[in-house]
Amino acid sequence: MTQATPVLQIRHTDAGDNLTVAAAWPDGRIEEFGSFKNETEANEWIAHKFNDWIREIETARKGG
Repeated sequence: MTQATPVLQIRHTDAGDNLTVAAAWPDGRIEEFGSFKNETEANEWIAHKFNDWIREIETARKGG
């Protein structure tokens, strides 16, 4: 896993009907992604897909 891991927060969308996951990176960038019906879905994504997402980002940054 990457040395710079973001802090994650589950947030309501602007419309308020779904949730997103916000990733706050150490350099101050914030990325919001996903559209989840409830907090359980968002937490399941974090538990089961977050590490894959981090690996994809690392691969993309390395040009692969």
